[in-house]
Amino acid sequence: MSDLPTGKIMIVDDDATNREVMEAFLTLEHFEVMVAANGRDALEQIRQEKPDLVLLDVRMPMMSGFDVCRTIKDQYNIPVFMLTGFDADEQRREAVEAGADAFISRPFDITTLMKRIREYIRR
Repeated sequence: MSDLPTGKIMIVDDDATNREVMEAFLTLEHFEVMVAANGRDALEQIRQEKPDLVLLDVRMPMMSGFDVCRTIKDQYNIPVFMLTGFDADEQRREAVEAGADAFISRPFDITTLMKRIREYIRR
């Protein structure tokens, strides 16, 4: 049995390919995975079954990732990593203001991301 921590990770991204790729990597790392295509669905799932960490896209329909992050941080003690295809200082600042624990720009190194996830899960 691996000594790697396991936990429940939620992926919130409106892009199906992004969700599928992240889910595959997380599953290989022995994490239980929850997925949502938008912020509203994510918040409903979080209410029912609390994940240990949320990977959250910044730009989504209906509700921005920043708004989702604020809601998660207001209601739950769950770490949030915001993922984006942009590395704008303004987005990074807004993510911090929304309460994000990390702001990660795509493309990112999957090994580094998995290491950061494991660090937060251990806490």
